[in-house]
Amino acid sequence: MQTNWIGRSEGAEVNFTAIAANGAEHPLNIFTTRPDTLFGATYMVMAPEHPLVSELTSNQQAAEVEAYIEKVKGERDVDRAAKTEKTGVFTGAYAINPVNNEKIPIWIADYVLMAYGTGAIMAVPAHDERDYEFAKKFGLEIREVISSKEGIEKEAYIGEGTMVNSGRFTGMPSGQGRKAIVIWLEEKGVGRATVNYKLRDWVFSRQRYWGEPIPVVHCSINCGLVPVPEEDLPVRLPEVERYQPTGTGESPLAAIQDWVKTRCPNCGGPAERETDTMPQWAGSSWYFLRYASPHAADALITAEGKKWLPVDLYVGGVEHAILHLLYARFFTMFLHDAGVVDFDEPFQSLFNQGMITHVGKSGKAEKMSKSKGNVVNPDHLVRDFGCDSLRMYELFVGPPELDAEWRDTGIEGVYRFLKRAWHWVLMHNGAWTAAPSKEMLTQRHLLIKNVTERLEAFRMNTIVSSFMEFINEVTSMSQPPDKETVEAFLIAIAPFAPHFAEELWQRTGHQPSIFFQKWPKWDERYTTADTVTVAVQINGKLRGTILVKAEAPEESVLEAAKNDPAITRYLDGKQIRKKVYVKNRILNLVVG
Repeated sequence: MQTNWIGRSEGAEVNFTAIAANGAEHPLNIFTTRPDTLFGATYMVMAPEHPLVSELTSNQQAAEVEAYIEKVKGERDVDRAAKTEKTGVFTGAYAINPVNNEKIPIWIADYVLMAYGTGAIMAVPAHDERDYEFAKKFGLEIREVISSKEGIEKEAYIGEGTMVNSGRFTGMPSGQGRKAIVIWLEEKGVGRATVNYKLRDWVFSRQRYWGEPIPVVHCSINCGLVPVPEEDLPVRLPEVERYQPTGTGESPLAAIQDWVKTRCPNCGGPAERETDTMPQWAGSSWYFLRYASPHAADALITAEGKKWLPVDLYVGGVEHAILHLLYARFFTMFLHDAGVVDFDEPFQSLFNQGMITHVGKSGKAEKMSKSKGNVVNPDHLVRDFGCDSLRMYELFVGPPELDAEWRDTGIEGVYRFLKRAWHWVLMHNGAWTAAPSKEMLTQRHLLIKNVTERLEAFRMNTIVSSFMEFINEVTSMSQPPDKETVEAFLIAIAPFAPHFAEELWQRTGHQPSIFFQKWPKWDERYTTADTVTVAVQINGKLRGTILVKAEAPEESVLEAAKNDPAITRYLDGKQIRKKVYVKNRILNLVVG
């Protein structure tokens, strides 16, 4: 989403010459990502707001042009870009195409936006969908310059191909032609390779009371704009009774003269504070940096704090992708360039979580809201089931990246699981076995492995399943658990049910807090199955499966296959000509 929002485009800036009705010449530059189609430009289009429109428009076309400009004046760029019907007006002016010196008409149209590129385009209707629709409507020439099997009778061809009708560049593949034309443009001084962006500079200041004051003053003598000295920071907002926007274009702060009037830090003369404030998203664009050094008075981040940054994982909704997360990147890159931080990207990875929905008045599962009558009160759930049951059910309800429907019966199930686990731990408290069975060791190490790997993969719902499977297995054993197995279980579940884990940790005689313990490790010897199922194929067809010891040698597997009644009948009276064994998976036999 950010890639599209930023809109980086590699291409060329080409210098056309616009000729007004009175003969006056004006440079008219355009940006194109397809310089290989320059010979197909049959007209030009400027945005209605382009500053050259008034200079180029002929007297005969003036009234029509002015009426069109007035018509589109109030339309938003996003609405103009989404329009399907093409509208426009001829200006009465022409432009000279630098690659072939052709004279082509200049139009204005609302599908060209001043905010993108230079606010003017060369129109190549044969190879651009919008230009094609415009040319068809107004009867303008459509000239093919990239060959296509489909032709251009019904629609524009926007793909790659071989250049045609393109002078010295005819016969070149599109990619090669783009590079060659750019080199030619640069040699002739009528263009250059360039990179363009959809993103434009944004106005940072706001005429609002709520916002961080911009720490500068305007000197009334001759110092101009002067920053507030560091020792006087932060500049604090004054207490006011009214902070609503004034409607005059000025900030409400402008009316508070006691706060506005100050002295210039540079010359000591009279000065006024900047009354605009920063936008509401300014503080949220760098707060995470401060988490690493919350008490540092003389630096944004201390050397110790820098060890914790950048952020390893950011969890947030996809709606933040083109706002908060983009702003955070702006701020971090600026602070990196200023030498404040050692990195230019604030977040190493991003995870977009889904939404919990609930059935409301409509009878459908929807986003929770009071108006839909489907809000679940967490206070009631905590009172009835405890906050750990609520937390674990939210993790268990489904894959975290997907939306999931809330069901009250689900939290009841998690609550019963925690009660069962609680009973299992306390029932054996102080009566741990000193010699755990192999089955107990297997369950302990499988739990540690599953939780660790699934945590790193962000598969929270399957982690809760792992705990449930573990409790099902160990409670069915006749032998009591060993102390190490109980400790591993409590440490592993602590991030998901912290109150539950800490309480049991202390009740079983452990100190200090469970959250100071090292994460347990697993032993692969106990997580690898003793036996595996191997498929047996004979002459390319599956004839059965056999159960063999894990890592068994090929000879043992072949012997087991020969002794299996379901497979033997395909081997009787035949010679094994070839065998291929993929360990622990499949045995292929060719017989004849």
